[in-house]
Amino acid sequence: MERTILQKYYTNIVEQKVHQYLVRLKDTGYPAMILFVTEEYFESQAYQTFLQHLQAMYYNSTEDETISVILINEEQNLCALLAFAFGERLNVNVNPKWFELNNENMEMLNSIVKSAYGYICMLPMTMIGIIREISIVLENNLSLSFVYRRDFDKAYKMNTLRNRSDAQRLLYRTPEEEYPYDSLDHIILSFVKLKFPNAKVTSKTLLFNTQLRDEQRMKQYAPAEVTINISPLFNSPGNTIMAATRFGIKIRVEAYSYFSQALGNINGSEWVASYSFNDFKILTQQISRYKPYSSVFL
Repeated sequence: MERTILQKYYTNIVEQKVHQYLVRLKDTGYPAMILFVTEEYFESQAYQTFLQHLQAMYYNSTEDETISVILINEEQNLCALLAFAFGERLNVNVNPKWFELNNENMEMLNSIVKSAYGYICMLPMTMIGIIREISIVLENNLSLSFVYRRDFDKAYKMNTLRNRSDAQRLLYRTPEEEYPYDSLDHIILSFVKLKFPNAKVTSKTLLFNTQLRDEQRMKQYAPAEVTINISPLFNSPGNTIMAATRFGIKIRVEAYSYFSQALGNINGSEWVASYSFNDFKILTQQISRYKPYSSVFL
């Protein structure tokens, strides 16, 4: 059964050890290592031994044959990225993030394997979107950023400016006014600016595998988390209290910083916002396309 799964995505399948294979991607021929594991594997000495040997395996590999490791849990129909080349070092996910084993998620994991060789390809549609960063410089010159991700849909799409030529688009970054901006973005930015008036917004599209790889650098920094409680606004106070329980919405926004002391005062904070009840349906649709920044971590 293991080979049947592998044959969907790889060629030149060689079993090195029991449940451990060296394979090559069908479209590029780049090598990867596949481990078939169970849930109990991560508590075993075999896993610890493999992690110890992983760095040595990477250092002994060549630039043309660098190593990436993908995990497959056949019993639970899951897949994960354990290790991948990132610049001149090997990034190891000791506690890997699991995804459903399907064509789209395997395409995403294999795209990171390709990025180690400088091969650029589009991400699966489920990963394409916008990364929005709200940057703040504190009084002590420390900095932090609130970061989140939005998915595209029919309403949330880029606004192309007609006065920009194709050459300008190649030479300069996309201007901020071309990115979509809706009431949910307004709520988040308004509350951040209420606390930090000097906050500035920058956005970028997440389109290619190399961009997704580069975003992994922030995984090593533990975020602070702020909860925004959004309640409907009514004319009657009694109705507002009743509706807040039924129609209240919570979103989690993550803040990142290279300086842990910059996050101490906001971690675990809860902010309260309100919205017109008439906008309830629109706002819930917008929130369905919202994801914490950590959703890009593999």
